[in-house]
Order: sequence, then C-alpha cells, then structure tokens
Amino acid sequence: MRRRSAISIAAILAASLAAPAGKLRFARIPGPGTGGAVFDLGATGAFDAAWVAAPAVLREGPAYRMWYSSLFDSKMGRGGIGLATSRDGLNWRRENGGRPLLSPGPAGAFDDGQVGFPEVVFDGALYRMWYAGMAVGWHESGFGHYRIGLATSRDGLAWERANGGRPVVDLGPAGAPDEVQAGPGAVLAEAGGYRMWYAAWSPRRSHTITVARSSDGIQWSRENRGEPVRGLRPPEAYAPAVCRIGEYYYMLFMALRAERALYAARSRDGIEWEMLAQGAPVLAPRRPDGFDAHQVGHACILRLGSTLRVWYTGYRLEPGGVRGLALRIGLAETALADLAAPD
Repeated sequence: MRRRSAISIAAILAASLAAPAGKLRFARIPGPGTGGAVFDLGATGAFDAAWVAAPAVLREGPAYRMWYSSLFDSKMGRGGIGLATSRDGLNWRRENGGRPLLSPGPAGAFDDGQVGFPEVVFDGALYRMWYAGMAVGWHESGFGHYRIGLATSRDGLAWERANGGRPVVDLGPAGAPDEVQAGPGAVLAEAGGYRMWYAAWSPRRSHTITVARSSDGIQWSRENRGEPVRGLRPPEAYAPAVCRIGEYYYMLFMALRAERALYAARSRDGIEWEMLAQGAPVLAPRRPDGFDAHQVGHACILRLGSTLRVWYTGYRLEPGGVRGLALRIGLAETALADLAAPD
C-alpha cells in the first residue's frame, strides 16, 4: 500500500550533512510569501484568511498536492481543510476556488465546531484523510473536545465522511490521557492495516502522545493499555509525525513549556523512544522578520531522492492576527545522509 510520503519523517532524522553526530541541519528555502513563506494567507473573507497551517504534502507525478488547515483553536471560530497544488513546492495555487474541501459537520456532530490537521494516505485508488474534529461546546478547562474523524475520496478533491459521520477514535474515559482531546498526528500503513500516533490531552496529564492500531482505518484499538509513549523530552509532547526506516520508527514532534521548535526521536517498537540531536530542537524559529519568527511546528516531510523537503507551520506575532498570531507554511531542505546517532 502506498502512503503519503509527506509523513516520511525519517527524512528529518536522516539529515546530518557536515554537522557532528546527533546534530541535524536544515536550510530554509525562501518562498514568495510574507516573511519567506511558501504558502501565504487567503484573501480577506476566505476561510483561510487568518491562518494556513498543518500541511500534508503528497508528490504525484511532477506535481505536489497539499491539504492544509485554517483556524484550529477551540475558541477561534469555524475552521476547514483546503487544497493547493504546485509544480515546484514553492509556488502554490489554491484549488476548489479557494473554498474548503471539508468544513465543519452539521449541528450536533462531533466536528460541528471545527475540522483540521489532515493526515492523508493514498493506496493508489482511494485517499483516506484522518482529521481532528472539534465540537461546538468545549471542556470546562477551556480546551476543545477533539476527536478523530475519517473522510475518503477518489480524487483528493471531493470527500465523503466515513463511519456514518461519527468519530473513528473517540475520547477516552475519565482519567485517561485522551479524555478531552484525541487529534491525529501520523498514520502508517503497515502489517495489513494502520498504526496511528496521536496527540492526547487531559487536565491531569497535559499534552501526551499515544498509539493505536486498526485493520480498516475505522475501528481502532489503543496500544500500551492506552498510556502515552515514553522517552520524549520535553515530555509534554504533541503534533507527532512518524515514519519507519529499517528497524526504527522516527518521530518529529512539538513540546509544551520548551523552545517553540521541532524535536526528533527514534524507537524500535513505537512506544519506547530515545531522543536525537542531543535532545535539542532540529528546527527552531529564526530572524524576527521571518514568517516563523515566533514558533515552528506541525511539519510534514517528503523524500525526493537524496533530498528531504520539509513543509512546516510558521507562527509570527502580527497586529490584527488571531490572538496576535498569523500562521503560514514554509519549506526547508536537507541532504539525506546516514541516520544521526542518538546521544
């Protein structure tokens, strides 16, 4: 089964260039958008006028397709998932007339508030998109109730909700790591089915990452007794992306109460993880005028021969931005080399 190479996160972990062992290096590729972004905000009044974020990029022949999110915070209004195409990965054109492909569901549905964070797998005939759906009401903590939904498509443009419009991964019981939020991060097609690492949140545990398996992408069973994976530092981890190379899984993730950056780790079983790059960020904010000056995260990675292309979300503080922030999508590259040894 052919899956979206954008979540071939091994790329980020396999790049050492001339840096010392355990150090990963990326070269940002400036785009035509604000502050060097490759994909900028939508037109005034469009569903993506405030934010574009969480890209899922697929290479199809000579072109690229990118599914992306608009607003995704629990109190920021209605979001949606859009599609853009490109011949070079730098210059993008919105499809579907700039309208979302997937919008919030009907009143009372698990995703009637917002939809976002697409994760796309293509098997040569059918596209499957797992996404985070938020209900209009939210938890007393102020966090939205995120659950994981699934939509399918024959062409990547027209999508139909699966499972009767119900979530395929619902919230866990009281006290579980995912009692308030379960949002998709990475899905691998393996062993005749799928394995998913997803972002969980609960009041007592904060952000963690958990794992589940499925034979059909609809019915999922939590692994590790529903407990979070271990070994990630900083520990309050979220927004995972995972791939498999040889005997190892590789993960790229964000973390709370740490540098606003991306971190990398590897694992033999997908549950016990060891940090790469000496636990330092592998991609971090940079110059003050850049589109990613405040924070980087929510990345996807595409391997193209000996080159690794990394599309990621850049946050910048801007007057008039939602909560003072504008989110755009950028690109970084590195050469594929031997996997960097963990510390």
